[in-house]
Amino acid sequence: PEPVTALKVDNVDTRSVTVSWESPSCAQQFSVCWGAWQDKGGHSCTSVTNTSYTVPGLEPGNNYTIIVAALGLNEAQSDLNIVTVQLPPELSPTKLNLEVVKATRDYLEVSWDVAPNSTSTDSRYLVCWGLIGWRHKDRCANVTEQKETFTIHDLASCCWYNVSVSALNADGELLAFEIVQQFTDGENSQPPSIEESLNINIISNTMTVSHWSFVRNQTCVSSFTVCWKKTDGLNETCRENPIYKDISIKDLDYCTNYTLTTFTSSIDGLSSSNRTLYRSTGSGNVENITLSSGPDWVTVKRDPPTQGQECISHFSIFHKNINAQEGEVDVKADVSEFVLTDLEACTQWYFVIRVLSDEDVYSKSESHLISTTANVPSPVEDFKVDEVKSHSLHLRWSPPSENNKCLFKYNVCWRKTLELAAKCAIRKLEVYPRHSIHDLESCTDYIVTVSTMGSQTHVGNETSLAVSTGPEPVTALKVDNVDTRSVTVSWESPSCAQQFSVCWGAWQDKGGHSCTSVTNTSYTVPGLEPGNNYTIIVAALGNAGAQSDVRVVTAYIAQENVGNLTVKNYTRNSITVFWGAPFDQKSSQNARVCWKVIGEYSDETCSNSIISDEEYTIDDLEPCHWYKVTVTLKNGEERKFESVEQFTAASNTEPPEEVKEISIASLTYDSFRVKWDKSNESCASHFLVCWEQSQAEDNGCQLIPSYETDFYKGDLKVCANVTVSVSALSVDGLSSGNDSITITTGPGVVRNVTSWIVELGSVGVSWEPPLPGEDCVSYYKVGTLGRYFENLINVTGDKLEYVWTNLTHCEHKGFLILAVNSQHAFSNTALKFSTSGTGAPGEVTEPEVTQTGSHSLHLEWKPPLELFDCLLRYFVCWKETNGTDSACAEQRLEEYPKRTLYGLKSCTEYTVTLAALGVDKLHDNDTTLTQFTGPEPVTALKVDNVDTRSVTVSWESPSCAQQFSVCWGAWQDKGGHSCTSVTNTSYTVPGLEPGNNYTIIVAALGLNEAQSDLNIVTVQLPPAAAVSSSHYAAGSIQDSVTSALVMKCFG
Repeated sequence: PEPVTALKVDNVDTRSVTVSWESPSCAQQFSVCWGAWQDKGGHSCTSVTNTSYTVPGLEPGNNYTIIVAALGLNEAQSDLNIVTVQLPPELSPTKLNLEVVKATRDYLEVSWDVAPNSTSTDSRYLVCWGLIGWRHKDRCANVTEQKETFTIHDLASCCWYNVSVSALNADGELLAFEIVQQFTDGENSQPPSIEESLNINIISNTMTVSHWSFVRNQTCVSSFTVCWKKTDGLNETCRENPIYKDISIKDLDYCTNYTLTTFTSSIDGLSSSNRTLYRSTGSGNVENITLSSGPDWVTVKRDPPTQGQECISHFSIFHKNINAQEGEVDVKADVSEFVLTDLEACTQWYFVIRVLSDEDVYSKSESHLISTTANVPSPVEDFKVDEVKSHSLHLRWSPPSENNKCLFKYNVCWRKTLELAAKCAIRKLEVYPRHSIHDLESCTDYIVTVSTMGSQTHVGNETSLAVSTGPEPVTALKVDNVDTRSVTVSWESPSCAQQFSVCWGAWQDKGGHSCTSVTNTSYTVPGLEPGNNYTIIVAALGNAGAQSDVRVVTAYIAQENVGNLTVKNYTRNSITVFWGAPFDQKSSQNARVCWKVIGEYSDETCSNSIISDEEYTIDDLEPCHWYKVTVTLKNGEERKFESVEQFTAASNTEPPEEVKEISIASLTYDSFRVKWDKSNESCASHFLVCWEQSQAEDNGCQLIPSYETDFYKGDLKVCANVTVSVSALSVDGLSSGNDSITITTGPGVVRNVTSWIVELGSVGVSWEPPLPGEDCVSYYKVGTLGRYFENLINVTGDKLEYVWTNLTHCEHKGFLILAVNSQHAFSNTALKFSTSGTGAPGEVTEPEVTQTGSHSLHLEWKPPLELFDCLLRYFVCWKETNGTDSACAEQRLEEYPKRTLYGLKSCTEYTVTLAALGVDKLHDNDTTLTQFTGPEPVTALKVDNVDTRSVTVSWESPSCAQQFSVCWGAWQDKGGHSCTSVTNTSYTVPGLEPGNNYTIIVAALGLNEAQSDLNIVTVQLPPAAAVSSSHYAAGSIQDSVTSALVMKCFG
């Protein structure tokens, strides 16, 4: 649908935000998502049908982004609309009055007031401590008893420590927090020694004094003092700082001598003797710096500083580029313009200009970026149109061979041949440059130009092509006829088509298609292979063969078959076969005949030549053998289509020998399989197998080929005596004598199987004998059911129960019982499923709310550690903490259990209970969490001003916003946005790239930086008119250079 309109924040409190909007015409429901900025895109979402929603469970004081989209048919989503809101903070935490009551060289004792409204059962304190100024992780201890003091042992002596105390309630929420600093020392009898390694850094008229030595002559130093005055003056100023904190002396007079006096102190107040130092300040900063450049030079112009000119020695110009080429030159004080030559062309350079005083004191740095001007690259090479479509052109070219290093980007422009107005696009550098132009008119002549750019404003030589777009695609493409060798397709022609391209190929050809060009609007594709699926692709061709978009149909070619393959004649050593080829192929179809012995491991033999007739005689065969004969049609590749079986024999006057060694191969309650010796020296072509059951009418016989030496019969009665006889037959019908065997089928299935729990891990099973079939039961087999029947155990026939022990606790298992007769024929299997005892699993572990939303909570946890095998599922219940009605849902087992609760009220505290369920929904210890559902976005977000390097946006704040998160990024950055936090309702985004499209995302932040849903605007910057300079704050040369180059390289 169209996006929602009039999205606004209606109400804000410390835990929730209510938003409303107007619906577009075809919206069926709405998606509402929200999240705090620090969640980095991890938003919670819900769907609603109303045009307002209250986002619950938000964190006070956080900025939140709320995103609303309309959902149409099949939940198709509209563009987003975003507002941001900052929630108000809750009341300030209670004062703890934290203080250090005792400090020694190796321990500290701290005390605090007990938080009001807390008891020993519902509150605790978290005490943390760590060295100041050192990168050591803080150590912490939980104080769960109700006491007001805590002693921290094993501390380092002569060190400053941060000590903090957090008062927490039973749910871990912070009630109060305070921090103090303390030095570990005591009982100093000697004053510290004078400090010899004091570090004084002077920039212009600011001195910074550092002191990081803690121990001198075994005496602890806790603080140091610096006093300063003009050497020729009287007024002295002093400042004392802890040893870890620098003393910064600002706003001194320029070019002035100062006397500094410093001494150290212990925690007991003992001081070292004084040390006196003499230092001079430098001059002011360089003013009105301008830079200009040529292909290999840069000119630096500047004015001297207004203040402190009397002590200037010279100027320093440092320069460095992205390729780590750098240099520094000193310029006399009276030279106001200096030219640096022999610089690398087409390169951005970073310049730092400073003043040095007579005492070698630097002024603050003035930093600038400038590029040496680029020579114009030569034209692109190998420019061509790679592909033409109805409404698009796909271009490809190679980079220029001359002045390639100065190549910045490509400029691609296109226009209709008879028009002057052109459209253009800037294309970034690639190893294989290419560009696709879309939304063109079909059957139209275009002029396409690619220009090489030395910079964003300098365009070099152009390379042009004249090209036509293809016609509109063909319409009404369909299959008109299909036979075994061809397919006929037809279509309707677009207006400007001159001819048509038809391509086809079988699916297995993997794109290896054949093609032709035709002028008609139909075509019969010849020479296809029967049994294949074919793809047929048709495109219209216009001026100069410009191709339209393609249209595709598929067709299946039916399989050919050899008809009526028969044995015309056979002898003891030959077989003659006859077949009929398909009626339309008799004049051209060739065939091949192959044969092999059935029932023996022998290779297939084939005719040496191609047979054009439809009859073939196979000679020199072995007598008294079954052969399989196959006819293969030749169609470029061979395919087998038809086969027959035939026995080689002639008239016999002697009957075959009797069957030998008949035996039972397998036997069940209603079937048998018998087998016999496969030797056949007397030329038997078949075996006759007969069976006769006692007291049954289902008796009979079956004739099978002599290469088969076993026989299976099913559907017999249980506990039936069956006589099976086998005799050998010749092709003339002569029969050998019978060989027979008597077998007894297995009993019926046992009845009334029951189970009971003996104890945890032990199960008993009982049953009644089968009916019918009780009389033939010899014994029973029992076992458990896994992937296969496991641990089968024999149980005597008069015992009708069995107890399994040492089973895995709480495992759902199948127990099987089979009745067996004296010939070891099994009955059908009786199964009984039972659980090996019941027990309640332990508590779930590590439960947490990993994400909140206005109307949802996302929970994650880990399975219980105790009685894990008894765990069948989870049970999740939730209710408003101050309410009575609750809702529950069962949750299936997963490797990483999780559950999202939807449809909650916004800004409402919920109590969530997680239970691990065992058999029969047994559960023991529940785990309870409390969590607020999340809060509204900024409104009236708009762009107030745009220039080539910055964009100013403004918005209206929701009622509880404390600050706002502003993120921005170019579309090509693929989500790599930069962000900042502001307290105003407007912001100017700096340092953008001219000509780029930017997305600017604004969210309101409330208490604890809880983030509203997002509100987004997009803007395209105009192209730059010239290279601009960037100024950076003063600091060391190396830090400034590194920072600038990193910013340039990585955006």
